[in-house]
Amino acid sequence: ATLFPETVALAVIETPGTASGSEGCLPEPPPPKRLLNLTLEVSTAKLTAFVAEDKFVTLAAECVSLSRHGGSLQAYCPELAAGFDGNSIFNFKEVEMQLLPELEEMILHRNPFPALQTLRNRVWLLSLGSVSVEFPYQYDFSRTLDEAVGVQKWLKGLHRGTRAQASASPAPLPPDLLLKVQHFSWVFLDDIFEVKLRDNYELMKDESKESAKRLQLLDAKVAALRKQHGELLPA
Repeated sequence: ATLFPETVALAVIETPGTASGSEGCLPEPPPPKRLLNLTLEVSTAKLTAFVAEDKFVTLAAECVSLSRHGGSLQAYCPELAAGFDGNSIFNFKEVEMQLLPELEEMILHRNPFPALQTLRNRVWLLSLGSVSVEFPYQYDFSRTLDEAVGVQKWLKGLHRGTRAQASASPAPLPPDLLLKVQHFSWVFLDDIFEVKLRDNYELMKDESKESAKRLQLLDAKVAALRKQHGELLPA
């Protein structure tokens, strides 16, 4: 991780009272505000969480980059995969996530809702190049998901009481979420035997098409030779 402290000078605004006074009566300028810049790069990361004795969830990422500047946060990962019990279920590519103090696009989305008390809010912007969801044949995905949700609720309930006692102030408004996906794929895999039959059928169909193309090329070549040498060639 690399830290880049940055000093930002704040402007001093003169009021009529201070302008008429002498220079010795000018108030001292406030101390400069320091911003923290953070850059983090990870080549490979893998997280495994056991939600039951024989149920586990894995999250694997490649070439993760994370940067923070002031109130903005940006993360990028070219490939991200989420697996359940050793099966790669969710695959994400070109993942880019940003936390912005505000976004003009979200302000336009908030305008049609007059009941909202705040017109501006922080925004989580999540952009995905492609999302692929693939379920193996006869895999009970819901069992592992239910176990994971149960663990998440247990942890949330365990730490909620301590956090509520530590701070009596109201919780801040959660950020808005804007999701953009360019390509989405949802696949249910069939029986392995059925898949092999389908692959063989597709292969035979391709071979039949290629054979017909080769026969047409051969007939065209023979016809050209007959035009060149006459009808002496055998049929």
